[in-house]
Amino acid sequence: MQEVLHTLHTLDGIVVEKSCLWLIGSMAISAFLIFGQIMLLRSGFLRNWDSTSTIFGRFTFRGRYIMNREVIQAGTGSKPVAPYSPGIKAGGFIHVSGQVPVDSQSGEIVAGDIEEQTRQTLENIKVVLEAGGSSMNKVVKCTVFLTDISEFSRMNEVYSSFFPQDPPARSTIEVSKLAIDIKVEIEAVAVV
Repeated sequence: MQEVLHTLHTLDGIVVEKSCLWLIGSMAISAFLIFGQIMLLRSGFLRNWDSTSTIFGRFTFRGRYIMNREVIQAGTGSKPVAPYSPGIKAGGFIHVSGQVPVDSQSGEIVAGDIEEQTRQTLENIKVVLEAGGSSMNKVVKCTVFLTDISEFSRMNEVYSSFFPQDPPARSTIEVSKLAIDIKVEIEAVAVV
């Protein structure tokens, strides 16, 4: 009798024990539950379960990554002359478009030496970063465009006053001309 209780079924001479049936049954139930959850996700019924959100974006159920992207509009005074945004927040970073020395109050180009233009340009970057929830001390990379590289040291004095400790990585490039008649343009990338 003990042997009969231990053995449940004999199929084509193979003895299937209780423990194997329990394992097969639990695997079938698990597969059914997983299949049901997949169908609910695909139908949109479980909207909160179809993705894993992060501050950078989200991973969808199908394995694709969708990065959150937010346009930053800031009153920097300079109206874009081409189709671009002053800043874009994406992937935990803020990418600031090349800023120029335009006074945010008047909208006029700051006429003056390289120091004045650099100061106004960096102030404009600061406005965009603050509008996006960041600050100058979170800048990780700047690219400086100068129309006259001989003014580098004068630009650098003003630049260093905006980044007194742990300055960001930087590239400085001499260009023959900028989009408008100015001496400097600076773009930046910062963490949020």
